[in-house]
Amino acid sequence: MNQADGGDGDYGNKAFPLDGVTIAGPGSGQNSVGLFLHDNHQLLRGLTIHDAKIGLDLDSYSFSEKLEGVSIYDTTWPVVCGESPDNTDSGEQIDFIGGALFNPTYGIYNLGCEIHLKGTAIDYLTDEPFINTGTASTTMEDGHIDVAGLSGSFIDNATYLDWPGTGGCNGFTYVSIHDSRCSIVF
Repeated sequence: MNQADGGDGDYGNKAFPLDGVTIAGPGSGQNSVGLFLHDNHQLLRGLTIHDAKIGLDLDSYSFSEKLEGVSIYDTTWPVVCGESPDNTDSGEQIDFIGGALFNPTYGIYNLGCEIHLKGTAIDYLTDEPFINTGTASTTMEDGHIDVAGLSGSFIDNATYLDWPGTGGCNGFTYVSIHDSRCSIVF
């Protein structure tokens, strides 16, 4: 799905709302992306993505994104943010409000973004719900995580120093979970 560029270049407030769209992929085992965002100030409501290897890929210039009531399921990775090497000016203030990421293999693969989940469920995954690398931060508040048959770490918070742009005010890596419920079945 492509849309016209806004009038202010890569940093303008384009704010094209996307409501109630369903994207069906060819299957989570196929090399596919449900929705690839290379833009900012998006408001996505009631978006459903399913049967893709990556459900939502937030790449360069993806910042100040608001995702309300998003449903992403039957994927390997429901959300990938800040994919290297094309990680230019991306990742600040990616907000998920409500919604669910369910039946994935993994949860959120955060390669240098600032992701906030409020009232969001990550259900029925079989591996790590959060993988952070680089200057990544992931917070969950009033959410729910349900992991079945965990084969790796509950949270993989790896930092390596050769990540572009480490240091300064964005030089951090953390996962913070508040007032949320976690269920792990081994």
